[in-house]
Amino acid sequence: MLDNEITRKLQDGLTNLGEIDTVADNCGELKLKTGKKLKYYKEMIDKAQKKQGKEDPLLNDKLAELMDELYIFERDLVEADLKIKDQKKKRADAKKVIEDINKAPEKFNPTQLDNMLANLEEI
Repeated sequence: MLDNEITRKLQDGLTNLGEIDTVADNCGELKLKTGKKLKYYKEMIDKAQKKQGKEDPLLNDKLAELMDELYIFERDLVEADLKIKDQKKKRADAKKVIEDINKAPEKFNPTQLDNMLANLEEI
């Protein structure tokens, strides 16, 4: 049987994992909206380069700079998506650990439990 401290920490871990899910879902929605805006702006810049940019080299240069900035934003968005996916994987792994401990606490010695709980706190 698990002692009260471990049970409390496991419950706290589950609560924190639920909060991580909410944050990850919000980030996913924000990523989707941001991706749509980036696509829109890239299309607008591309159209402007083809029309007005042909006649005005200064404008074309500025539009090219803006396009470069959009590529940087797009790269940042991809990196953020990878971090979200990594966090979701960590969350799934942590949830499995909690379930394993709850199912068969006798399989774990106190040191293992302490280490697992410390890892949960890091997530």
